[in-house]
This record gives sequence, C-alpha cells and structure tokens, in this order.
Amino acid sequence: MRIRILLLAGSLVLAVAVPAAAASGDIDTSFGGDGVVHTNFSGDVDLADTALGVALQPDGKIVAVGRAGGDGGRFALARYLTDGTLDPTFGGDGKVLTDLSAGADVANDVAIQSDGKIVTAGRAGGNGGQIALVRYLSDGTRDPSFDGDGKLLIDVTARADAAESLVIQPDGKIVIAGYAGSTWAVERLTTDGLLDGGFAGDGLVRPRFTSERDAAAAVALDGSGRIIVAGTAGMSPKGPGNSDLAVVRYLDDGTLDDTFEGDGKWLREISSGGDVAYGVAIQSDQKIIVVGTTGIGIVSDPDWDPFILRLDALGVLDPTFSDDGIRAYNVTNRPDVATGVAIQGDGKIIQVGTSIRPCCSRAWLVRYKTNGNIDQTFGNGRVLTEPANASSGQDVALLPDGSIVIVGRAGSDASVFSTMRFLP
Repeated sequence: MRIRILLLAGSLVLAVAVPAAAASGDIDTSFGGDGVVHTNFSGDVDLADTALGVALQPDGKIVAVGRAGGDGGRFALARYLTDGTLDPTFGGDGKVLTDLSAGADVANDVAIQSDGKIVTAGRAGGNGGQIALVRYLSDGTRDPSFDGDGKLLIDVTARADAAESLVIQPDGKIVIAGYAGSTWAVERLTTDGLLDGGFAGDGLVRPRFTSERDAAAAVALDGSGRIIVAGTAGMSPKGPGNSDLAVVRYLDDGTLDDTFEGDGKWLREISSGGDVAYGVAIQSDQKIIVVGTTGIGIVSDPDWDPFILRLDALGVLDPTFSDDGIRAYNVTNRPDVATGVAIQGDGKIIQVGTSIRPCCSRAWLVRYKTNGNIDQTFGNGRVLTEPANASSGQDVALLPDGSIVIVGRAGSDASVFSTMRFLP
C-alpha cells in the first residue's frame, strides 16, 4: 500500500490507503506471503546455508540446491510449491541433505529430467575434492539406477576437481562443466551415470588455454545440440588477476566446432583486470549470451562491473547488441558480481548478481532489451533486494508466466537459503 499525505488548509490530512499498482520487477507477494522464503537446513543459525542453483519443474514447483553448513557442508536441496511453501512430498518436509564426504560437499547446479528425476552436480570433499553428481527421484530419495546408489564421484586429478554447471541433452545424457586441477573439465555421462565413450572417446575433455589456472563455469545447449561452455582462462593462484573470458563450442562427439571462431574457441580480454564469466544462455536464433564480471583487481577502480555480451552463431561479437557486443554496467557503484542469466520469451534478458558490501551485501537484477539497452520499465532499470531478504543472488529461472525466481542466501556468516519471486 502507498499512503498519500496531503496538506489542506494548513492541516495535515491522512488520505486513505490506496493500492499501489503492481509493476514489472516488483516482489510477488503471493509467494511466501511477502515474495521471499528463507530455508534453514541445519537448525543452527550459526551455520552457512547457501542456494547456488535453481530449476523449475513442469508443474511449477521450484527446486533450489546448494550447501548446508560450512567446512563440513552437505548437498542441500529444497523444493517449493507454487505458493512458496516447502513441498512435504519431497524428503518428508521439503528438504533433502546428502553427505558425500568428510569434507565440504556443495551442489552448484541442478537440472530436471523429462521423467521428473532431479540431477545435481558440484563438489565433494572441499578443496582437494572430486566432481560429484547425485540423482534423486521425485520424492527426494536417491535414484539407485544412477551408478548403483544414486551418486557418482569422479576424481580426475589429485588436486581440486568440481562441477560448476550441468545441462541435460534431449536424449537424457548429462553434460557437466567445471574444472579439474588447473584446467577446464567438460564431461558427458550416459543416463545411468557412466562416462560416455561417444564423447571425446572417454567422456572427458580438458582444454588448456594458459599456463595458469583455467576454469569452466557454465554450460548450455544450442538448437543444433552443440555444447557451449563459458568460463575463465589464466587465473593466478591468488585470484582472477589478469584472467580472460573464454567460450568454447563442441560438437556432439566432443570435438571442437571449427565453424565457431575458426577453431571452436573464443578468448578475449575486456579489461586490464580480471575478467570472469559465470553464466551462459542461448537465444532462439542461436546467438550466445554470456554474463560475468570485469575489472577485478584494478586498484584505481575497485568497483567491479558486471558485463553482458552477445556472440553470433559464428563466435563473433554482435554489433547489434550495445554497439560492439559487450555492455558493462556497475549496478550499485560498489563491487558488483553477475552470476546468472535467463532469457525471456520476448527475448529480453535477465541478469542476476550480488552487490558486495562490508556491512550489507544484497542481490540485484537487471533486465536488458534485445539490443543490449537496459529496460527502464523493470524496476527503475534495476531491482535491488533488501539485505535481510537476500544478501546474494546466485541463479535465476523463469516460470511459464514470466515470473522471475532467484536464489541465493540471506545473512552473511550465518545464512539461510533465500528464494524470491518477482513479477515479469
């Protein structure tokens, strides 16, 4: 409600409350009563629960995944009904925890199979850990038809290995992208959880771009079934440093697609600092949208800028998008990080991320028109959450009616899953 205050004849008159017209980007108060749902897995408010990925079932239910707890964390999943309440048919109370190792287990992404099974991918065992996948039945129990017990751990190197993103092909095969030690790791699994020999001979490709650390962050499929992976090349041991953006396209058999940028690989530096890609999505015309953060580590300009770029189907920056194919936009005049992207049915693009502040980080959303301009009809060109609602925004998904769901966390050292829904 908006309350109008009027001054009449020197007197203060309080007008009747009038309903504020719902606008694009407003919080959807039909979800959870106020547009936000917080979920605590451990029951201990001193432990860090964070949602990192989200997927929508065909029936409109929302599945959020991440970690519960800190150093001894576990895969954590929550499923919500369309009104935001936890779904009691999932795990008995809407929540499922899976312990895969003695270290920190983190689910970074989730996808829903056509048969309703839920596939999660991430890391088991902390910094020296393994790539981890778990597949669940619709009721939240592990699927025994997936590698015998519903879980699969892949140890590629003796160093840190992890899956950051996954996508399910139309034939049910699972493609994951992440890192193995200091290289990208892109793998494809059969529907029963075995490495697919039809992909690069042994199910795994590890492209090397630099002599430093390279890491893939996001994977998507285009309309021709080609696999597009976005990530970062050339991170120093201390962080992104002078890292570059990398986008790679593979054919179905795991070979590089040489119709994309000539050799299947697109690498660019867009700032003098660190450039990091976190999300990728494919338009209906096969153009590729990549989001991330640029300018990390530049001392003279500590306000990292989220970016969005568009490549055409040949791997060339699209000049019809923000004049040169790339747009950087500092959302809050603080260090801002873009981590997720989704494309609406009308072609507009939703970007989600986090404004990093010492006292009160907060999630944000920006919507772009098809030409790369910011859509001023969405909020005031951006939507900022209250820190108490969401102190980070990690991933975004769109419901069939266009409503926007984001997940992240609320709180800082002590945190809970945060799931929010906004009007389209």
